[in-house]
This record gives sequence, C-alpha cells and structure tokens, in this order.
Amino acid sequence: MVERHLKTLSSSELAKLKTKIRRYLRFRKEIDEFSQHYFSQICTQKCYQDNYSACCNREGITTFFADVVINILMSSNEEVSRLLEVLSLPGRTMGKIQAEKKKIHLAKPPDPFR
Repeated sequence: MVERHLKTLSSSELAKLKTKIRRYLRFRKEIDEFSQHYFSQICTQKCYQDNYSACCNREGITTFFADVVINILMSSNEEVSRLLEVLSLPGRTMGKIQAEKKKIHLAKPPDPFR
C-alpha cells in the first residue's frame, strides 16, 4: 500500500516529503537511543523471545507504521522488493526472519544532525 502510493508521487514531491521528515527522523533517533539504553534488553526478551507483547503497545504500532513509510521512502526499489520477498515466505518464524534480516539492508535514513 505505502509503496504503491509513493510510486505515484513525482520526484519533487518525494524530495519535499523527505525534507519534511527530517525533524521526525531526529526524534526517532533520540527515541531509539533512549530505548536502546533503557529498554532494549528487557523488550527483546519480553516481546520477541517470550512472545509477550507488553512492549508492543499502540504507540509502538503507530511508530512501526511510520517506520514502514520511511523505510520504503528512503530505500531503493531493489531493497524494498527483497524485503517484500522475505516477508511473503511461508512459515516465517522470528529466527528465520532474523537470519534473512542479516542478508537485507534497507537504506539508513540520512543523519538528521548533519
């Protein structure tokens, strides 16, 4: 859905959108640093290893969707295609996804502090 919509935008519209998300990217970087420092170990255990979703709250879902949009916006068509291919594989488990994740590298958004 996101990929299809972004493909309908012109180059100038995409450039404007990328400019508009700079503050959001800065915010996400700050949140990521905070989360890594204070929550990474416990959330990894509780959310992903034990399948307990307390860390995966509604704010997390909203952030996840925003990150999907940004990842697709900032990644090449080839990177997005590879990701969609992995996500469509039958019998995905967290272990398989983690193994495939090492093979797929989405573009990192530009550092908003530069």
